[in-house]
Amino acid sequence: MWLTPTGTVGIAKKEQATLCLGQPSPTQQQPSNQSMKEVAHAVIKNNLSLIIFPEGTRSKDGRLLPFKKGFAHMAIQSRLPVIPIILTGTHLAWRKGCLHIRSAPLTVKYLPPIKTDEWSTDKIDDHVKLVHDIYTWKTSHSLRDLLLC
Repeated sequence: MWLTPTGTVGIAKKEQATLCLGQPSPTQQQPSNQSMKEVAHAVIKNNLSLIIFPEGTRSKDGRLLPFKKGFAHMAIQSRLPVIPIILTGTHLAWRKGCLHIRSAPLTVKYLPPIKTDEWSTDKIDDHVKLVHDIYTWKTSHSLRDLLLC
């Protein structure tokens, strides 16, 4: 069973043994603007969906971490919408610092698309905060609903 359509690609760190597009070199803090442009161009040209985990790392306890700016830069470069996907329970299935994946109940929730065609780099912190706030609000409501069951 596939949770994403054919033609979906992702960006991940080398430690996750995944194809890495736009991965920073060991001396770089962030992917270069040029590699972001190349990835955005490839996504548009090939009509791909791109999955980015905006926290940049896995949470030890399942709590939402601060978001990195890479997803916003990619959205600005591509002008494509951001479709938030909330994955709950992944910290139990794939613990931080471990490459072994174990069976655990997961919840996947797709949220409505967020238009990015008017986003700009001078307001990137606002864009990151907007998306993080949506995740925070939806995650807190999902957890509350689980506790009420």
